[in-house]
Amino acid sequence: MSTQQIDQPTESTARPAGGRGTSLVLLAGPLLVVASELVAPRWPDGLSAAQDAAFVTDHGDRLMWSWLVGLAAAGFLAAGFVLVATRLDARGRIAGRVAAVLGVTGATGLAAHMATELFMRDLVLADPAAASVLAGAEDGLALIVQILMLVFGTTLGLIALAVGVTRAGLVGRWVVPVAVLALVADFSPTGWSTTLFGLLMAVVMAGAARGLASRTRP
Repeated sequence: MSTQQIDQPTESTARPAGGRGTSLVLLAGPLLVVASELVAPRWPDGLSAAQDAAFVTDHGDRLMWSWLVGLAAAGFLAAGFVLVATRLDARGRIAGRVAAVLGVTGATGLAAHMATELFMRDLVLADPAAASVLAGAEDGLALIVQILMLVFGTTLGLIALAVGVTRAGLVGRWVVPVAVLALVADFSPTGWSTTLFGLLMAVVMAGAARGLASRTRP
């Protein structure tokens, strides 16, 4: 048998570009975002520093688990964006790389925000008087940067990913409007904006996972 024959892929040796493991990674990120939001208690508006401290004390465990799940979500989100980007070729390659950069930026912002919230929780539980200091920090530059990275990184990254998988021929054009709708949902005034975004993001990621699973490579 010649070298050319050995290198030639056959139907029996071809394997899918995305399988069950890929689907789990892609779906884990957005679904963990939803889980984090559902675990967290609804934080009332207009609380004073003392009331904030009391709220943290009363709901310390739920807040802890919500933010820990959020940290896990950040890791899976970064992995999902990179995984899709590295498996796009031809026309979808550039959009995929843009999606990876934006998505990892958003995931980094999410991880930083969750870690900061955990630190603030620990500080308030140790000294409720610290809530008055942390109230000012919530409007500080550090948290503003985290939120901007999170919001714009994930939303714009999701749109770029949707464009990439569409241009690569893996998913129909319907996935782009869903990604845009996810951005709109994330900026909506409802208290469930992040939950809606996570669910719509899961739809986009499910489409990408299905497209990757249907494609074969040597």
